Amino acid sequence: MNRIKRYYTAFRRYNRSKGYGVHSPFAYNFIRNVLREKYPYYAYSELKEQRKRAKVLSAKKSGQQRLISYSSAKMLFRIACHFCPDLILQIGTTHGVASSALLKATNSAKIILFPGENNHEDVVYHEITQQYTDHILPKQSLSEAIKCYLSEQKKFGLILINHLEPKELNDTLQVALQALQEEGLVIIRNLSTSPIARQLWKTCCAEKPWGMSFTNYQTGIIVGYKHLPKQHFNLWF
Repeated sequence: MNRIKRYYTAFRRYNRSKGYGVHSPFAYNFIRNVLREKYPYYAYSELKEQRKRAKVLSAKKSGQQRLISYSSAKMLFRIACHFCPDLILQIGTTHGVASSALLKATNSAKIILFPGENNHEDVVYHEITQQYTDHILPKQSLSEAIKCYLSEQKKFGLILINHLEPKELNDTLQVALQALQEEGLVIIRNLSTSPIARQLWKTCCAEKPWGMSFTNYQTGIIVGYKHLPKQHFNLWF
């Protein structure tokens, strides 16, 4: 049904992605100049090489999580450049490529990482993120990662959910809603393949106190700024 819905709404999403019918200056700028920006950034070439390296390393392992696409990694980098978060909670890893994409945007950001129970071998993640070792704080459990994130959270924080187990849904939902309450940013990936991710996304969109949400049915982004009305955009990006 999700794939059918994507085809059914394709034309409307295409028009919205071009900025047609988007009246909010914030949403228009975010759609055109962040989500759909086509000009190259300085870190793209390095990010591309890191992804190639991660693909080679992960190919030798069994039971790997799917490697993040190059276009998605670039999008994460652009989002981090736009918002410049000081603190990031990352749930689930993508062989280190997503972490690298976020940290390339700023020298001061720190990631509190819960890699997940079924993640790939640590050697892949450490190989790809070795230059950012001082900026990544791994935790053994989700509750520990959330506790650390909430204790260190400053005015603006970012939460990236790559992979989620059913038993982790409630805790993740609570910290996501709290982040949005405090004008944070929540990014949920793999909506098209993970029922748990879709459930988290729908609940966050329904219960967010304010702010705008953007999705292409694969990745969902919620910006929890208080001055933004509750508004949702289905797009191509």
